[in-house]
Amino acid sequence: MALIALALLHLFAGPASDQATQQASAAFEGQRGYIFRFDPNTQTFTPIPIPLLGNRPVGVVAVNEGGRQNIWFTQSDAHLIGRLIYTDTVSYSFISYTIPTANSLPLNLTSSGDSIWFTEHMGNKIGRLVRATGAITEYSVPTANSRPADIDAAPDGSLWFSEQAGNKLARLNPTTGVITEYADATQTPPSPYQPYGVFVQDNNRIWIVEPMRPDGNGWTVLLQLSPSLSWLHFNIGAGTGPYDLAVDGAYPWGTPWVLERSTRRICEIVIGTLAGCLYHHPISPTPGVPTALVIESSNRRWFTKSDVGQLGLMTGRGGLVTFNEYPLPIAGLWPQGLDIADDGSIWIVAGPRYQIYLPIIQR
Repeated sequence: MALIALALLHLFAGPASDQATQQASAAFEGQRGYIFRFDPNTQTFTPIPIPLLGNRPVGVVAVNEGGRQNIWFTQSDAHLIGRLIYTDTVSYSFISYTIPTANSLPLNLTSSGDSIWFTEHMGNKIGRLVRATGAITEYSVPTANSRPADIDAAPDGSLWFSEQAGNKLARLNPTTGVITEYADATQTPPSPYQPYGVFVQDNNRIWIVEPMRPDGNGWTVLLQLSPSLSWLHFNIGAGTGPYDLAVDGAYPWGTPWVLERSTRRICEIVIGTLAGCLYHHPISPTPGVPTALVIESSNRRWFTKSDVGQLGLMTGRGGLVTFNEYPLPIAGLWPQGLDIADDGSIWIVAGPRYQIYLPIIQR
């Protein structure tokens, strides 16, 4: 573990102008990105075209601000953060916030405190956007060309993110701006290896997935900070390509659920068993490539199926599992990130299939 002080690179004051009425170029009509609101009660989608530059939204987070939903998202190819201010299906507007670093390729984001935090995959930085002012602060990752990918916030306010090419898990202290990088040197090569998805269970337990180690297996790894720094490794299996994960509140330890991108399954890990993955649940009735996962309750899990343009729902656990699928109402889109708002609605970002960005594992 190395403790490295982080230099504050740049402070960007103020958002871009409101672009609620901005018209997309006719050349790009039908190729833009979309935000979808899904109502689980009526099982209906509300499609909202994104009238901002770019058409590749990747990450999304729903935040209740002042009694209305604000949907924050990354517009990766335009290197900006977007904000949908949503009141109802006909009352909404958009604002965009330009990231100071050009060609930074923002991927995923999370909300913590007064800010939206996001990864800059090509910029090698973590960004902080203060929601009230739109001011953006950037923090350089100590490891060069680390390719920060996923990010999640802990209850204590710290931000945890994966370094996909840097082969590390890292923590950013929002008060001091210090980044601490973690790796398990007892593994060969050190773990985490080419990590992507991150999930913070609590202040002490941080989960991360390793899509492909040199032995061909995919792993899920738990960093446990106290009483002493330790790593637990769970073998998902050969060729599984774990990509995202989340942990529910069932049982004393919780149950981790892992998307197997290559085998199109969802892994259920039961802590305390010898098996790394006790159950591999094949996604049905349409298999689909699972991309992002959120947990509604210990019995209900929502996920996107990118290649088939669907939202999926997995209900149950163990040997009693059922799947439901909900096709997006607009064909040709590739759904990426999703989040659950506090009113129970599901928010999904999707872009044109042929232009979607999928992080490439560094080999």
